[in-house]
Amino acid sequence: DTGTFESPEYLLQGDRTARGSAEKMEFLGRDRYRMTNATYTTCQPGQEDWRLEAKELELDFEQEDGEAVWPRLRFFDVTILASPWATFPLGDRRRSGILTPYYAQTSTRGFEFGLPYYWNIAPEYDLTLTPVFMAKRGVQLKNHGRYLHRNFAGEVKFEYLPEDREFGTSREGVSFQHTHNFPRSTTLVVDYNRVSDDRYFVDLATQVKQLSVGNLPQEAYLTHNGSLGRSTPYSVQARLQSFQTL
Repeated sequence: DTGTFESPEYLLQGDRTARGSAEKMEFLGRDRYRMTNATYTTCQPGQEDWRLEAKELELDFEQEDGEAVWPRLRFFDVTILASPWATFPLGDRRRSGILTPYYAQTSTRGFEFGLPYYWNIAPEYDLTLTPVFMAKRGVQLKNHGRYLHRNFAGEVKFEYLPEDREFGTSREGVSFQHTHNFPRSTTLVVDYNRVSDDRYFVDLATQVKQLSVGNLPQEAYLTHNGSLGRSTPYSVQARLQSFQTL
């Protein structure tokens, strides 16, 4: 299971087919490969939409892990991401790690840069933390948590800017959605959204849910479905509803 190929073009068959080329390819054992000046993609031949280029590339299909030294991610021959080092999954298994960063330039926030980190807490829980630097306003922290259970599911989004240099005070926004299925056809739904001030959506890029420009929903309702006898269905709902008007 060991050996070396010079200047190969390779096709690795598995749960997900991988292919590419390299200056040198080493077999490090069963389902483990190290390549020099290599390319890697899972696109079908003739449809290479994206590829990874790296000075050194190591693939471990048993552990479903890939590791690259000086990688460049190219999309239709345009480099969209480069780094001194990176790891990436070779299968569909979720894993914790840094996601693709983003940047923007706006008149209200200046230069903006965000670096999301995904935390795979458990199969039914995860959290994405995104520190965002805004040249005009400061550093904001965005949090997006999700949870999933047999009887309920939901997500929470919370954003906090400790001190907005333009606005003069701290700012925050929260969004919470939850659905709970109880026995006997009874369902609870919660949809709560709030921001700290009227100009929040004007000044800051946000994940908080907007119903319209001027209103944020804050509501909960409990619904029960049943029937009287065999032929008369009915539905009863109790609802609490409010709005934050901006």
